[in-house]
This record gives sequence, C-alpha cells and structure tokens, in this order.
Amino acid sequence: MAPVRHLLLCLFLCDGLPRHYGAKSRKGQTFVLEIRDVKICPEKSALAWMNITPTLSGKSQQTFFDGVALFDRTATTWSEMSVKFTKCHGGVSSNNCEYASDWARKNNVCAEFSSPLTPWYSLLRMISPPWKCPTKAGIYEFRNTTFDASAFTALAGPYVHPDVTWLVRALVKDQDRKLFMCTDITARILPSARKSRS
Repeated sequence: MAPVRHLLLCLFLCDGLPRHYGAKSRKGQTFVLEIRDVKICPEKSALAWMNITPTLSGKSQQTFFDGVALFDRTATTWSEMSVKFTKCHGGVSSNNCEYASDWARKNNVCAEFSSPLTPWYSLLRMISPPWKCPTKAGIYEFRNTTFDASAFTALAGPYVHPDVTWLVRALVKDQDRKLFMCTDITARILPSARKSRS
C-alpha cells in the first residue's frame, strides 16, 4: 500500500472522487463510513468539551453527525496538523491493532485543513458559526453532516473490510506549538447495504 501521505497529496491535487458517500470499488460496490465513536483525546487542549451524536442514515448506513464543541482559547494560527491511522483486525485490542500510517503538515496548515479536497470538508461546511483558522474561542455546532467516505476508502486501499476497525487520531497545534485540538475516532468502512453490528 502506498504511504498515506502520498494518497492524501493526490486527494489534495485531484478532485476526482465523489463527495459524501462511498467510492465504488473495482467491482462497483459502494462503501460508507460507520463512525462508532468520536471523543476528545486525554491530553489537555483548547477543545474543552465536545458532544457528538452519530446516527446511521437509512438504507445507505452512512454515518451522519449532530454535535457541539467548546474551544476555551483562541488560536491565531495553526503551526502543525497530523493524522495517525491505526488498523485493528477482528476488534480493538493491543493484540489486534497495528500502526498503519500517518500524515502531517507544518506549512500552510490552515489552508490545507480547509481545502475542499479534504475528507472532512463536508463536515466543515456545516459548522456554525463558520469554523475558520485563525480559530476563535467559543461554541461551535453542526447538524446532519458527514465525512467523505470515498476519500477514506481510497486511503484504506486493500484494508477495506468489515472486520477491520480504524482508529484515527487527529491533532492540531497552535501558534505556540501547544495542543489546540485532538480527537480520537473509531470507524469502519462497510459495504453500503451492510447493517451495523454492535
């Protein structure tokens, strides 16, 4: 599998993937993201509180979100952003999980984060008030939004399988290189007709 950073670079440069729902595999099957959990990392950051409710939507089983987040300090700029991918086969435990790859940016972080080519752009568009960089302290809300499953399906490559769970840690540092935001996401990539398992 090509390094995730190379695949993400391709996504930033090429806007050829469909948005919001899963990309079709070589066999023509459509996949969706099942987001099982989104939470704040244990480390202290400006993201002081967050409540997100994921729901699976209809026959597509695509995960949509309603949520609210509180940032208790302002960031005049973002100095660094990174995303770490861990894949777990057959459940989440220290025995089943292994590092997959990571992606990091230390230049033009704000511009790249808010690019329409990112997997999270569909989420950013729905945040109120608009969530921008520099980022002001305050409360941000979003409703009925989702991630771009096609991008994550492309990133997962041969590991698109119902028995593979993905742990994704995304973090941002502010102008003083202090942790500004950090979230842990647990997700699976599923065929669109597959029902969720507990």
